[in-house]
Amino acid sequence: MYRNILVALIANAGLITACTFVISNSQSTVNFGGSNSVSCLFQAFTSDSPDLYNDRADAFAEVDCSGGCGTLTLNGESWEGCINGINDLDLTGTATAVGPSTTATLYPGASSSSHVDDNPLASDRYQWYYLENVSC
Repeated sequence: MYRNILVALIANAGLITACTFVISNSQSTVNFGGSNSVSCLFQAFTSDSPDLYNDRADAFAEVDCSGGCGTLTLNGESWEGCINGINDLDLTGTATAVGPSTTATLYPGASSSSHVDDNPLASDRYQWYYLENVSC
């Protein structure tokens, strides 16, 4: 009997996918009196440890940076990512990813990282808040 249970668990192990959900905030500035833009995205990767700077998200949705939600579809299911707002690319309040049977808190408490691209003409700053190994 235990052997049958073990075989069933091993057979179904590949059906469970671990994903990474991300709130990505970015600012692009053109030097010498140019434009300045800020964007906020809710992203999902079907990888447990994506390179947030180089890898392309499997799904994404825009989120209002002053607070709001965005809905994306991943593996045929809808996920909603919500933030309370940002202050200089840092999240304020909370950020969550809500799926069919899972609510994941991306901020506070999850991981974060940042990156800056500088050159004489422009600069780009990125701030990511993410939670890996979410069942999706």
